[in-house]
Amino acid sequence: MMEFLVQFDVDVPDDVAESEVDDRERAEAAAAETLADEGHLVRLWKASGGTGRTTVLGLYRAGSEAELDGLLGALPLYE
Repeated sequence: MMEFLVQFDVDVPDDVAESEVDDRERAEAAAAETLADEGHLVRLWKASGGTGRTTVLGLYRAGSEAELDGLLGALPLYE
């Protein structure tokens, strides 16, 4: 297994309903918990950048970059 430090910039558009943001954040938290339980997600750091923007750093374990890409691509906030 290799470790990867991944930076995510989460930028919520102004026209997205708060309820949709809440739903996706809950789904993302559940997915992160599953990845942690499986040993893929080691640690997360979150920093708010103000006005709807958040930067997240994640330390992940995966067998390859392709596996990491698959894990990240399945996250609810990936898009």
